[in-house]
Amino acid sequence: MYKWIALVLLMQLQNSACATVRVEKNILYITDGVGGVGIDDAKKITEDQAFQSVDRVIISSGGGRMLAAIIIANWIHDKKLDVEIQKFCVSSCANYIFPAGRKKTIADGALLIWHGGAFQSNFVTTVNGYEKSFVAQELSSYPDKNTFFASKDSTHYQNLKIEQSLETSFYRKIGVNPGLPTVGQRAGANLPPWTLSIEDMEKLFITDIQYPVGYGTDEYLKKWLARTNAPTPVRLLKNWVNE
Repeated sequence: MYKWIALVLLMQLQNSACATVRVEKNILYITDGVGGVGIDDAKKITEDQAFQSVDRVIISSGGGRMLAAIIIANWIHDKKLDVEIQKFCVSSCANYIFPAGRKKTIADGALLIWHGGAFQSNFVTTVNGYEKSFVAQELSSYPDKNTFFASKDSTHYQNLKIEQSLETSFYRKIGVNPGLPTVGQRAGANLPPWTLSIEDMEKLFITDIQYPVGYGTDEYLKKWLARTNAPTPVRLLKNWVNE
């Protein structure tokens, strides 16, 4: 089911096994190495028979490759697995892997952090720019569409289009608001990485969440920042999502 996505990724990415992945008593543990979750990790998890009997995923992740996370998230959703976050779940982990879970648990002391996705403003600007450029230059710079897509300049555009298509399909599949990854970038805001209150996650249709006492409060965030010595600030968004 996931092999065609993996094939696309393998053509684009190199040296992308970055996480420690193991199974113990039907629990899949994913812990990041340098660079986050990679495509080789996704292939191992979704294709290796040793991983097919799991019923729960416990993850601590700083993110990683967007498309690799989407592959794993689709697999989690299809198998109806529970997901538990330990320590932190950042970027593609928060965008895709956490909301894919049947039941979702935020362990005491853990935090979800977002900072954008396939439709964040700079990516949208890049895609629109390439498409406008192609229309304007089609006759003078590229003899035909195939020549454009074979050109070195189009690689980033092609990757973004793939990511946007897969992200759109994923959120439609799991029933979560596709605006999740860019909540903190809307309404002209230029925010640092952010975390969301439980109420705002539920407004985005992320449901069945178990969470520690105090999660989504300023005090909880301050304790997490002090304990982890995070290199960048994280902002808590409360009542940010409209009904």
